[in-house]
Amino acid sequence: MKKSIPLIKILATFGLVLAASAAGAQSWQMICTNAGANASEPLGDRDKHSIHVQAATCTHETGPFSGAITTQGVIWEHDATGSRLLSGDGVGRKPGLTIAFRVTEGALTWVMKDGKPAGWNAQGKGVYILAAGEASEFKGKTFSWTSHPTGARTYVTEVKVD
Repeated sequence: MKKSIPLIKILATFGLVLAASAAGAQSWQMICTNAGANASEPLGDRDKHSIHVQAATCTHETGPFSGAITTQGVIWEHDATGSRLLSGDGVGRKPGLTIAFRVTEGALTWVMKDGKPAGWNAQGKGVYILAAGEASEFKGKTFSWTSHPTGARTYVTEVKVD
């Protein structure tokens, strides 16, 4: 005769697993869409040297800010080999939660195909400079991030609290 596990034990175990993963949920994903013009402005001082000002809106898909909408802006300096972040910041909101962050460093490398840029990968670090409501525990915490394109004017960003 097969021994069955009482439903209450299964539910209790599942609850403990969920609680443990929520407590350790220090990484998440955002789906982002570029807003406005998405073109680089040549600086003219050397070949392929340009500046790029970008605004985006992101939806937090997972993690402690799930459902929050973030508006953010960044300034990149591009050259033939890649890009470096000059500045970046943003604010995320949903009822009961507000976060503001500053991107403190970032680098972007081009993915080449047949000698032409066919995509990119970016990574960097940042800090939460304001966190209120349900997000208050994140104030002052640093994070690392990675991004890659998912289509025209869209990209995904993975965030991990350090």
